[in-house]
Amino acid sequence: MEHEYTNDETEAVFMAIRHEPNVFLYWRTMAQDFEFDTQELANEIKREINRNAPVVQVVYGDLLGAALGRVNWYEVADKFLGRLRDSDNALNSETIQ
Repeated sequence: MEHEYTNDETEAVFMAIRHEPNVFLYWRTMAQDFEFDTQELANEIKREINRNAPVVQVVYGDLLGAALGRVNWYEVADKFLGRLRDSDNALNSETIQ
């Protein structure tokens, strides 16, 4: 079976956004209100997650930094925007019927 994500770190970030209702609503609002393209949204997600990452000492901080450095932020944004388009299309088709 082909892996759907570049790596586990990318999948973890996407799943955190997708499955945390407040986080999902925040990024949906940001994407819609500011009409971000994929790269702009990727940059914003990366900036926010890195800004909110906990400060930890020694090896744990290094591990966290390394993991966040491996995230494919463009892929996270692209999948997120794809989910928004899919949900918008589903809502529109239900409204039309």
